[in-house]
Amino acid sequence: MNNLEEKELANKIREMNCVTYDIRDEYFKDMNYKDIRDWLEKHGINRHITIDLISAGVIFIVKSKSKNNKVLLQIRATEENPRIGVFGGGVEKNEKPEDTIVRELKEEMNLEIKKDELKFIEVVEHDLKYKNGDKAHYKAIVYTAELDEFPTIKLDDESNGIIAISKENYNNFINIKDNSNIQIEKFWEKTIERILEI
Repeated sequence: MNNLEEKELANKIREMNCVTYDIRDEYFKDMNYKDIRDWLEKHGINRHITIDLISAGVIFIVKSKSKNNKVLLQIRATEENPRIGVFGGGVEKNEKPEDTIVRELKEEMNLEIKKDELKFIEVVEHDLKYKNGDKAHYKAIVYTAELDEFPTIKLDDESNGIIAISKENYNNFINIKDNSNIQIEKFWEKTIERILEI
């Protein structure tokens, strides 16, 4: 980009108060999120403004003969209190959501899954604000995958563990007032309720 194009882009971002998917694809496609935020700051824009992100995630369903199915979710490692979310991560350039899930599960947990085992269920949009002030708007493409038993999962610095949630214990992880307890991220509640038929 030349100086005039950069100035026009900076004005457009200021006006929208967001780095949209389209802006990222057209102008920042080869930059990571830190580089984008550095660019914003260099052009006099609040580096913490919202960046639109696309992610892909999977919720594992452990089937039960008694119909008391369980969903397996990830306890995400965060600087704040740990939160319960789905397994997955950001969709990279020219990557299909199913490929993202296969890659993320292998990288993060040494868990192998085939794309044809993934069943698309919905897109969940939600906002997150991080401890450092960064804001993101996520468009999460969500799948389920059925398992006959609990998998062996390797943990890394992005995960504090996994948790099994059923109809019986679901209420233990929602509307928690004590911040020291882990709870399901609010934006996943309806998805989990539909899967568990609550």
